[in-house]
Amino acid sequence: MLKFIVPGIMLIISAYTDIKERVIYSEVILVFGLAGLIYGHLTRSPGYFGMLLGALVGGMMLGASFLTRGELGPGDGLLFIVTGFWLGFELNFTLLMFSLILSSVYSMGLMVFKKASRGFKSEYPFSPFILAAYIVMMIGGGI
Repeated sequence: MLKFIVPGIMLIISAYTDIKERVIYSEVILVFGLAGLIYGHLTRSPGYFGMLLGALVGGMMLGASFLTRGELGPGDGLLFIVTGFWLGFELNFTLLMFSLILSSVYSMGLMVFKKASRGFKSEYPFSPFILAAYIVMMIGGGI
């Protein structure tokens, strides 16, 4: 149970600060990342290889942040590295896909209702969608 509560707490904190201040604090990433590594070492869940592959999802997000010159914040990639430590590859990749779907639906809604302030260039924090996808996966039994 701890395996699913702790990353949820990290996502709640990060979503809040991302909405309010447009920042994901590195201290939060560091504390929860170290906790994930320690937990994974002690419980062997999801295993070292699973943790590495799970973190690779976040690494891909960091690469996307670099390629888009920060349009996608690096903090989002770091969140996925940490959730990868806790969840492993399959669940973390699913979390990424659900997050992208929720973000896309939100973006389309903004465009349909003409609420997007800058058209296709509107910006909004991504971490609340990661949190929402995490909650949906927990409720749906995926986590």
